[in-house]
Amino acid sequence: MKYCKTEAMWLGAWHACPDTPLDLTWVTKMKILGVWYSNGLANVDPDNWQSKLNKLKKNLNLWKSRSLSYVGKVLIINVLGASKFWFLAKILPALEWVISRFKTLVFSFLWNSKIETVSRQTLSAPTKDGDLGLIDFHSKSKDVLGSFHHS
Repeated sequence: MKYCKTEAMWLGAWHACPDTPLDLTWVTKMKILGVWYSNGLANVDPDNWQSKLNKLKKNLNLWKSRSLSYVGKVLIINVLGASKFWFLAKILPALEWVISRFKTLVFSFLWNSKIETVSRQTLSAPTKDGDLGLIDFHSKSKDVLGSFHHS
């Protein structure tokens, strides 16, 4: 009897095992609760992160034509953009290419692709200090991952 929706994956020392017992579909990567996992034979980083980056780009492009203040743009970035990354960041470390692409999308949106007139560090300062409170994706992703693994 074939389990048509069931996938199995060899892990650990068995990760490269060519056997396909029990009439199951054997894979090198699978998606569980929205996150792609691999047995080490497949790179799942693009599967996990690229879709989030594509959605961020799409969301920011939808808001780009509106005449928003910097406070409004930061709100869009923090709430509709960055928040979509935190579940994944609790499970997987954000890679440098992800952080770099995230920053490119965010700062291009914030400054309308013009010269940045305020430092990125100042933009990420807490709002109580009078700044905009733009989320620093790199720091936040490390914090989220660290808090998850230490709780």
